[in-house]
Amino acid sequence: MKKTFVLDIILILFSGIVFAAFNEPVVLLIKPEGNVLYKNKDNKWKKINRTKFLFQGYEVKTGINGNCILINYENNQQSQMIENTTIKIIDSGIAIVKGDLKDKSNGEGIISNLKKKYMHVQQYAVVMRSANTVRNVKLLTAQNVVISKSFPYLVWENIGPIYSYCININDKKYDILGTERDMIRFKVPLLEPGEYQYFVEVKYKDKIIYKPRKKCTLTWLSDEENNEISKKIESIKKINKDLFLIANLLDDLNLYVPAMDNYHKYFQDNQLANDMRPFLIKVYSELKMKNLKKRLSQLYQSHVD
Repeated sequence: MKKTFVLDIILILFSGIVFAAFNEPVVLLIKPEGNVLYKNKDNKWKKINRTKFLFQGYEVKTGINGNCILINYENNQQSQMIENTTIKIIDSGIAIVKGDLKDKSNGEGIISNLKKKYMHVQQYAVVMRSANTVRNVKLLTAQNVVISKSFPYLVWENIGPIYSYCININDKKYDILGTERDMIRFKVPLLEPGEYQYFVEVKYKDKIIYKPRKKCTLTWLSDEENNEISKKIESIKKINKDLFLIANLLDDLNLYVPAMDNYHKYFQDNQLANDMRPFLIKVYSELKMKNLKKRLSQLYQSHVD
């Protein structure tokens, strides 16, 4: 057991060195329409049909009827890349090779923390070693999670179909039956705004076999806070059609469940978006979904360029 623990520590330290060496994104490309292509170190042009990070050395070109929006991380400047234009990403931003960029404006802060967060979420994609045996039933739940009238769900990992659960929210108990699904989803009854303590017990044949030592915290937002988030989501929708930026916003606000749901929908339409997977892996980690996190981390590592 001690040997396995030491190996895990070494793996974490090594992964930190690897991730520290990763390039930082320079530009975020959103809203691609028509013929938009990019190439990186493999020197092959590939079509872009989704939100994408662009790194130093990347090239992007548009053909007839092709256009997209570029947001520079350095100064948050937003510009439209029009048809028949070619650019190259340099350390300071964008160098125009052919054609032109137009409609330059401020990006309204929608990616203000995304560059820093990109580097941060890499740590969650480490595939940890698993113990050979499971000695005791144990269930972890999100330590600090935000919910609201529009986003009222809590989730936790399903440890097996033979188990049922009892969730306790400020001494009120709710029983949940077992399922074959990867996660348990519980809709929290309407609460007054504020913080609440919660924890989830595991039951087998109606007997409690696991009770956590520490309680977790959930925060129920006021109607005003809930409405403000809805306005931010609508403003993002006006800028970009896909769900990545919405999911990222919800994650930043500790609304992990709707963030996860929006990332799931995003990847349904963008199954090859490997560079975005660490953001969902990070949310899985916040929600203590260790099996889903492990599977997605393995998928991510197998497709890293």
